[in-house]
Amino acid sequence: MKLALECPTALLEDIQPLADYDFILTHLVLRDKEYAEYYAKSTRYKILDNSTNELLKPCSLEDIAEAARIVKPHLIVAPDFLGDHVATQSILCDTVRKFGMKNILPVVQGKRYLEAMLCADYIIRSGFGRIAVPYDINSDRSDGLLVMASARQRVVNYIIGRVPIDFKIHLLGMSTLEELRFCNRGWVTSIDTGSPVRHGMYRVQFGKDELQSKVFPTMEVMEAAPEVNFPGIYYNIAYLRKVLNND
Repeated sequence: MKLALECPTALLEDIQPLADYDFILTHLVLRDKEYAEYYAKSTRYKILDNSTNELLKPCSLEDIAEAARIVKPHLIVAPDFLGDHVATQSILCDTVRKFGMKNILPVVQGKRYLEAMLCADYIIRSGFGRIAVPYDINSDRSDGLLVMASARQRVVNYIIGRVPIDFKIHLLGMSTLEELRFCNRGWVTSIDTGSPVRHGMYRVQFGKDELQSKVFPTMEVMEAAPEVNFPGIYYNIAYLRKVLNND
């Protein structure tokens, strides 16, 4: 499974070389010149995110287009609305018209499992060969990590049952390490997360300590961290790599 790492601007030079591809936040491209310049110069595969996880609503198509002009991504995460499959499906058509279907990574949404099923079916019927599943699908961010992981796995399993083997599933964020151990590698091909950086900064070690709540967005928590603690960050990234490689 390919790994992208999210981190504050000050850590880009240290952390991003350890990732497989770039996962870029639209709102930071537009407000942080150093962040934007780093990714504009990058020659790696790039996915431009809509910043829903950080802002609790997606950036506008106009803002996404401006960020795309700057960093020139290979894929753009279509705007999605937390728990709202109707709004997410509705804006997907506008997104395709603006950027082209082959350039879009659609996101499944839904407050309940049935709604997520309907949204996933809509995306699959529309002809996409890929889909992104958020860590908080069918759950509230105040729910326990195991509850969140279980809810997403249920949605992932539903999608797998509806698509061919060459269909690609991207995981938006992570709740637990255990959920990644049981992901079907035939379909789940990539993940983006700031979790190893976040927890390393707070001296929480993967495989040893309890992970922090997901109530607050990871980028926000990282930016508020009192120190960097590179040894802890590197340890967590290495541990996560072992999990993703099934070691």
